[in-house]
Amino acid sequence: MSRSAPHHRVLVLGAGLAGLASAHYLKESGITDVVVLEADQRIGGRIYTTEFGKKASGDKAIIELGANWIHGRAHNPVYKIALEKGLLEPHVLLDRMEGHFHTEDGRRVNKDLGDKLWEKFLAIEEDCSSFFEDNIETSSTIADHFRERLAIEIEHFSQEDRSDLRLLANTMLNYLSFHIGDNLDLMSLRYDGSYDEIPGGNVKIPKGFTEVVKIFTNNFDVDTIKLGTTVTNIDWDQSKHGPSSVKVSCSLTDGEEMFYTCDHLIVTCSLGVLKKAVEDKSLFRPELPIDKCESINKIGFGKVNKIFLHYDKPFWEPGRASVKLAWSGKYADVDEKSEWYRRFYSFDEVMDNPTVLVAWISSIAAVHMEQLPETEVSKTCTAILRQFLNNPDVPEPTSVLRSSWCCNPLTLGSYSYVSMDSNPTDITTLSEPLYNPDRKPVVLFAGEATHVQWRSTTHGALDSGKREANRLVKYITNDGSKSK
Repeated sequence: MSRSAPHHRVLVLGAGLAGLASAHYLKESGITDVVVLEADQRIGGRIYTTEFGKKASGDKAIIELGANWIHGRAHNPVYKIALEKGLLEPHVLLDRMEGHFHTEDGRRVNKDLGDKLWEKFLAIEEDCSSFFEDNIETSSTIADHFRERLAIEIEHFSQEDRSDLRLLANTMLNYLSFHIGDNLDLMSLRYDGSYDEIPGGNVKIPKGFTEVVKIFTNNFDVDTIKLGTTVTNIDWDQSKHGPSSVKVSCSLTDGEEMFYTCDHLIVTCSLGVLKKAVEDKSLFRPELPIDKCESINKIGFGKVNKIFLHYDKPFWEPGRASVKLAWSGKYADVDEKSEWYRRFYSFDEVMDNPTVLVAWISSIAAVHMEQLPETEVSKTCTAILRQFLNNPDVPEPTSVLRSSWCCNPLTLGSYSYVSMDSNPTDITTLSEPLYNPDRKPVVLFAGEATHVQWRSTTHGALDSGKREANRLVKYITNDGSKSK
């Protein structure tokens, strides 16, 4: 059974931060006929706060299955809004290297040694931007650069410390993998500096990132968001469906089909979903222009997940659990399927959740982990903690919760990066609207992967949604004045 919905001025595909922001700013500008189509049964997209664990008071605690913190404070729109709405009390900055490094043979490495190498690591990370800023040609990957530079820095330490420092370097490379989103051998050093790092540290939102998402729905009426509505086809053929409109076919959770038409469609689905759409040639009719398809294929889309371990009684001193894993061997030699666990960076206590540890994992290892039985994940995490802490009494967790962004058909990955095959121009190409012959923007694109300077971030997603809302407001305003 199928039915048609009323024609709308603007439809938005996706109720993540980019989609909600675009709808919010359109409504704020007086364009009220906006409807958001969301396949999931919740809003937020890759922002996903949920209850898991307990606070010290015994109340239920929260975890972030998706976006974890606000990256930077100066001129960061997410930080600004969260601060204005009182969501940052108490104010919490993340210290990435708190805690201790532990080795596979159960030793705790001298913390001063780790801190010194971390300072060198940060300097190398900052230097990466010079290749883009100074237009320096290089075919190196980010992995190549860090391996070479860390090896040089380690030679400046005493002979007796160098073997441990090489282990600590693996910890830092695993950290960088999940931070950027994938295996470092896939990432372009040449264009790494096109990302605009906002100063001010990384800020946690004590009440959960979903509280930021809710802010952008405060001017929505009850019918603005249609949950459980999966877009199956976007027909933007301008010879059909009335004067320059777009037809959007959807399937509902009850199996019914729904057809929408609109003047303008803003697409905010993940890059992973767009990659699948290009591969299957099923979502867009006609297919997207060749240059846009090529850019979608070239841009990297990361693979990052988290594993949360809940214990009835913590085996660590509350507030002081941070086990950095200093793996042996070489970063490049890890078999990310059979040795998936070697992409773990650390186990850390979750803020204001003293009975829960979180482990981050990236690359193909993150994909493989999603498909393993929960019991295997639990036992593997326990074995690693026992080994690195040299403590056979570490208990198994009472419950496990893990994200699954890579296999989730609504995301098919985590966040974007500039791959060895791409450059910032591909991101610009992706962000360009599809126009009709009269230069009317009929299909527009937003989302973190469409933002050159702030790709991979929530503030990039927010800003891209606002960008496309402003584009439409400008077009509609100018078009209206011309028709008078």
